[in-house]
Amino acid sequence: MTENFIGHNELIVDRLIFNNANKLSSSDLHTNYGEFISIINKP
Repeated sequence: MTENFIGHNELIVDRLIFNNANKLSSSDLHTNYGEFISIINKP
């Protein structure tokens, strides 16, 4: 995985969190972020 690929996915996650921040509590954001990252990082 290249740095650009990782950076791009981080931007996607940041945008998803930003777009849904008003619907989710902080703990929900943390959980969803972790699940999203684990999906992205699967080989």
